[in-house]
Amino acid sequence: MGADHGPGPGGARPVVLLAGAACALFLLEALRPAVGSDMRYVEACWEMQSGHDWLIPHLAFVPYFEKPILLYWLGAACQRLFGESGPATQLPSVLCSVVSLLVTYAWAHSLRGPRFALAAAALLLGSGLFFAMGSILTTDPLLALCVTTAFYCSWRHEQGAGGRWIWCFWVSAALGALAKGPLAWVLIGCGIAPYLAVSRPLAQLPRAVWAMRPLSGLAVLLAVNVPWWWAVWRVDPRFVEFFFIRINLHGLTNANINHPGPPWYYVATLAMALAPFTLLAAWPLLARMARIGREAWVDLRSRWQGAGSVPDAARRGDLYLLCTALVPFLFLSASASKLQTYLLPLMPSFILLTAQGLAALVGAVPRWMGRVVLIELGLVVVGLAGLAVAVVHLGLGAMLTPGAHLLVAAAGLALAASLVVAYRALARRQLVHALVALGLGTALAALACGPVILEVRLRSNATLLARYVRSALHDGDELVICSALAQNYEIVNTLHRRCAYAGPVRELGMGHFTEATAHGQALPERPDEIGGALLPDDPWLLSEEHLEAQWPGPRRIWLFADLGIMQRLRTAHCHVILVAQTRKALLVSNQPGPDPGPGLAPAPDGATAGPSPRL
Repeated sequence: MGADHGPGPGGARPVVLLAGAACALFLLEALRPAVGSDMRYVEACWEMQSGHDWLIPHLAFVPYFEKPILLYWLGAACQRLFGESGPATQLPSVLCSVVSLLVTYAWAHSLRGPRFALAAAALLLGSGLFFAMGSILTTDPLLALCVTTAFYCSWRHEQGAGGRWIWCFWVSAALGALAKGPLAWVLIGCGIAPYLAVSRPLAQLPRAVWAMRPLSGLAVLLAVNVPWWWAVWRVDPRFVEFFFIRINLHGLTNANINHPGPPWYYVATLAMALAPFTLLAAWPLLARMARIGREAWVDLRSRWQGAGSVPDAARRGDLYLLCTALVPFLFLSASASKLQTYLLPLMPSFILLTAQGLAALVGAVPRWMGRVVLIELGLVVVGLAGLAVAVVHLGLGAMLTPGAHLLVAAAGLALAASLVVAYRALARRQLVHALVALGLGTALAALACGPVILEVRLRSNATLLARYVRSALHDGDELVICSALAQNYEIVNTLHRRCAYAGPVRELGMGHFTEATAHGQALPERPDEIGGALLPDDPWLLSEEHLEAQWPGPRRIWLFADLGIMQRLRTAHCHVILVAQTRKALLVSNQPGPDPGPGLAPAPDGATAGPSPRL
């Protein structure tokens, strides 16, 4: 499976085939339009290229200070050049994922040769988290590319490949901060610093650090990031406190800032990220990490006793992988804020460790590996059966077209076929073929399920409601989004118009506060709780009392609501018309509108009056 396991494919051909296959798969996946959290980036990029403000990102037409600028520049440029189709809007993530795959291939090639590199790349391509994020426009694929490239360039510099690699390292680290913030530097530092400390005698550590040209590197980091920081600070000095202190520093210790999670959160995330070959990869990964850890401990003890030596190149490569995977993993686990996609930058290191563990079995593939593949085949069958039961139980079957059912069946067949091929390959001790089969099978199954998942999500969120409003909208109509749907950016992206908000605007609070106050005014304790009650003079923010007062007026109000705010309006004796609904959103108005037509659930009988709707 590597250079030490016989000849394998080399040269440019496998790289070209790998890049072409990955690009085709990701672009096919990107044919579906964006939904969910990635819609915020699609919308922000659209507002940047249509509003010509290339300095400060805007989301829902207010300044958005949560993330740095690099992804918005790339996304806005792609929309300006190629339009607003799915592949065009998500092209930055597609390209980042393809290049990350190629960097992982090169990294694996430098460790064990072309056969190992091909197997590791196939394993990464088929891993659930990497493939799922390959065509979703967020900052995570871009951050993953920068972190992976920085790790690889640092390793090539460690191998003595030339001074240009250390410059590539610093540029990658600088762009990572411009993509996601200081988190990029923390992840890179958590991976490289422990390796430098453990891989050599303590007396050699200053020389190794100085060889990385830290002063020149600091200049690169500042030259890439400070101009944008300074320009935004000139517009609003409160950006420094909000972005660096609240979002980044406090986010490490305060779970209420971003996304809370238990300490074992990323253990479960890693198991999900390796799907559908989690069972096949778990033991080789753990065994490899334990072996590298034991060898590193023995080397350290010998060195402390004065009898140790510097590990050879192969063992240094193993130790480097362990440090770049495990130490940042522990840092993320200790952080108060957690999100599944934060693990994406570490996936290449974990995949390479897994591939090394599997490579150790070449020539002696144990029988249990074939049995594990059979178990995973059984889990596929059980999972598809469970999905069918859930669709029936939740009443989602009516949302799916007959063709969608065929796609689900095709996804199951593709995954099952890949598992069967992998089982036969393992029986012949052909581990590379097994990994390639699993990787491609996962990708094809995900492509088949994509349209089905999209169809269900479109009929569950507020996108169809926003399309109806766009077709029925007249000049003078007022668009209002309730607080529960404040982060449903499908509404704003579909309408391409600014909407008012009833209640707190959540993550848009900083932008509204920046618009409505003087720059010298201190930030509130919780910017995400900003709403009409806190900023009553902002015409785009409505308290619930203000909404009740406006409701009987002559202007038509389209309100994207949840059940709670509609019941509040009816309790206040407002005449509420339920126009249409999806599983997670309601469209109500103070005046009747045209028939919503097919694809939406119309208002049930009696829904236009009375204290409570019949839903």
